[in-house]
Amino acid sequence: MPDEKGAPTPSKRCTGCKHVKPLTEFYTQHWLTVNGEPRVGPVGLCKTCDKKRCGAWQKANPDKVPTISEKFAAWRARHPDKYAAYMSRKGERAAKHRAKYPEKKRARDRAIRVYPERRKCSILGCLRIGERHHPDYSKPELIVWLCKKHHQEAHRG
Repeated sequence: MPDEKGAPTPSKRCTGCKHVKPLTEFYTQHWLTVNGEPRVGPVGLCKTCDKKRCGAWQKANPDKVPTISEKFAAWRARHPDKYAAYMSRKGERAAKHRAKYPEKKRARDRAIRVYPERRKCSILGCLRIGERHHPDYSKPELIVWLCKKHHQEAHRG
């Protein structure tokens, strides 16, 4: 397969689907040779076949696949200093936001007290669970229930 300049593009045959594909369709693998020298090269399966193989293994072994919360807990245990810095920045940003927009905080707190349970989206035909949307922060009890998609659309205009 030549590229636009006419030079042949490096390619390889996938060991799964047996198609010849460009090297960009393969993940890169790092390994050590017998002499202990590092090498880099493409894996045997193309990205499509590798994703199918991984998906099949994950479905067959759900107990061995860590959840996102487990991965985050492991990262947090390995990097306590980075986690502490992240939480500090997160708290600072939240405090700045509350100070900058006190009416939003009041409206949100009031809406949670008045409507503790979530309801369905107000858009006709949408059956998803809604989020509280305040068209006017000066009226904190005036709530429009919108699902995430419609809520984002409402804020975009």
